[in-house]
Amino acid sequence: LSEMGCNVVGVAKTAAEAIEMATKSTPEMIIASLILADKSSGLIATDKILQAKPDTHVVFVTPYPEQLLSGTAQEPVFIITKPHFDGQVRSAISQLFILRG
Repeated sequence: LSEMGCNVVGVAKTAAEAIEMATKSTPEMIIASLILADKSSGLIATDKILQAKPDTHVVFVTPYPEQLLSGTAQEPVFIITKPHFDGQVRSAISQLFILRG
């Protein structure tokens, strides 16, 4: 991410860490996983962050894309399924840069 010109605020291993990190900074983008290290939900974390910062873009990287495409909640713009290649992440981030103008 740094090689693409992104300023990486940090790496959160839990939903609580992600939410705290986002409150202390102004993230333009979050790259998230559905299930975090402590088994907390990346989806719940990103939902809480988006409530406070609705202009933040989210890219989910997950082996369970069907859990994001339920039709019951706002679906993310970008979903990358695991296993993935760095090129897929780079492509999604490049597209986000285009979206934000």
